Amino acid sequence: MKKTTTLLHLLLSAAALAVPLVPMSTGAATGDLYVADQTPGTIFKFAPDGTQSTFASALGAPAGVAFDSRGNLFVAESGNNSISEFTPAGIQSTFASGLNGPTGLAFDGSGNLFVADNLSGTIFKFTPDGTKSTFASGLNNPQGLALTARAISLRRTAAAARSSNLLPTESRAPSPPVLLCRAFSPSSR
Repeated sequence: MKKTTTLLHLLLSAAALAVPLVPMSTGAATGDLYVADQTPGTIFKFAPDGTQSTFASALGAPAGVAFDSRGNLFVAESGNNSISEFTPAGIQSTFASGLNGPTGLAFDGSGNLFVADNLSGTIFKFTPDGTKSTFASGLNNPQGLALTARAISLRRTAAAARSSNLLPTESRAPSPPVLLCRAFSPSSR
């Protein structure tokens, strides 16, 4: 069953969450904000007091970031058509390559990484061991991903995480783009 909701509804739902976005197990302090800045190819880190530092640079147009439950930072490099992984110690490796403009990233409670592959119009799912499958296709330039509030609050329980839903955002011409959100339940794939 597919549902469409407004971006405003999604933003209000996300704003109501009271869970930290960065797992406590990372080397990052709770409340640090990581920002992908495409043009300079840089990931910036902002401390809760607003202090800015450079976490990584010389990346291929980073478009999205997400932490896994082990504190590894994953970066969608749309310019390199790849996903980079940074360990809590700052060691960089390539998690996936051969994509077509990856942008948004999101993890579910089971540790699966979902990737919005912009130019192919596809949402890919990567299992923790790196196995790739197609989760959804036929989208128009998917940009970002977010888990529903229920899925985020239940992500600590692996059994409950099986019920998580993914909300890909989608941009459509003409300019300015109109953002739509589609909810996918596990039974609708």
